[in-house]
Amino acid sequence: MKPKPKIYITHPDPSIEEIAKRVGVSKRRMNELIALAAEINKSMAPRSTKSNGKPRARKHPARTANR
Repeated sequence: MKPKPKIYITHPDPSIEEIAKRVGVSKRRMNELIALAAEINKSMAPRSTKSNGKPRARKHPARTANR
């Protein structure tokens, strides 16, 4: 007898506004939270790195755990 297939239901992540409404945050505080979240997202954005085009002189060996 085959086991029944598992069904996983996923829900999209709620927005900051939805979470704030659930916990009862005031509109003023919600605006502050949105501003903080935007600042954090901006600071965590990937930075572009400039490559000088030269390969490394030598490749470092992978570290192994000492036993």
